[in-house]
Amino acid sequence: FGDYVKDEEQEPDLEELVEPWHRYDAEDNEYVLYPIRLGEVLNERYLVEHKLGFGGGSTVWMAFDQQDKREVALKVMDLGKWGDNETRIQDEIIKTVQDTSRLVIYTATFFLPRDDKTYHRVLVFPVKGPSICTLTLRKSPMASRMSAARQLLETVAGSHEAGIIHRDLNARNCMWGMAPIDSLDRSTKYELLGRPLKQTIPFVELWNKGELVSPVKFPKDLLRLEEFYLCDFGSAKKIGNVTTQCGYPPMHYCSPDRLYNLSSGKFSLHTVVDLIHENDLTTKLAYFRPDADLVERQLVHSIMSKVFVYQPEKRPTAVELLRDLSFSAIMERYEC
Repeated sequence: FGDYVKDEEQEPDLEELVEPWHRYDAEDNEYVLYPIRLGEVLNERYLVEHKLGFGGGSTVWMAFDQQDKREVALKVMDLGKWGDNETRIQDEIIKTVQDTSRLVIYTATFFLPRDDKTYHRVLVFPVKGPSICTLTLRKSPMASRMSAARQLLETVAGSHEAGIIHRDLNARNCMWGMAPIDSLDRSTKYELLGRPLKQTIPFVELWNKGELVSPVKFPKDLLRLEEFYLCDFGSAKKIGNVTTQCGYPPMHYCSPDRLYNLSSGKFSLHTVVDLIHENDLTTKLAYFRPDADLVERQLVHSIMSKVFVYQPEKRPTAVELLRDLSFSAIMERYEC
């Protein structure tokens, strides 16, 4: 189950890829993480084989479901309330959203006890591919990018029509599909996804042995499918619900009204919207897409001019954007 770091030279490399060790220290951290190790069997069923990643409120592990004989993703929540909210909102999604085929929905849940009689919630998900990072997109064909835009916009529109808003739309929460690897042995999985590098969690006295583990490295195009999914509903809420979860998307994905409280008249001249309009959008489009013809640039300009506006009520909804003539025209160009 992976390889331990061999020397001090490997430790800094691992530290850049894993969650901070102090997230496991219950004395200094209210939102403490649960220690997991490779080869451990959770809930008498899930054999932990690799690490998929971590976020602000969880670690995510690739495990083999020994009962159903399939690969799953285990999202092990910290001691905060993120897990409860995500479970609540996902239950609402299952009941109200007509098409959940592009939403990453949990299939089971269980709890892991700590030595102090508190519990960590674990959500079981199907395994998907890597997140849609900017670097990956820039190297992908334009048709793939447009397909992702349409599929994800349709997914958001479906959620909105059911009265659910995600509130944390960013590239990390948008994922590629992945070909099944359920039938592969562990050696082959490691050949495809990389052998995990690991280290016993240092400096913290723990009742359960845990490891800091490097995440999978998805091979370029080898397992990826032209399917795109929306995940992570920890910040989501029902429209009209006065209770709002704490937290914001990454700064460059956050709308100016959420960043600067436009309702009270407080906003900065350096929001994303300002930067777009201070620098001529037409010139920027020509710079970043010199291969695009004038018509395509005009279509993109039309879409961005409608979307990037200050007042939320003046922005098109996801449904309206799907019906937008410029959006439809550019999708037709790429047969999406």
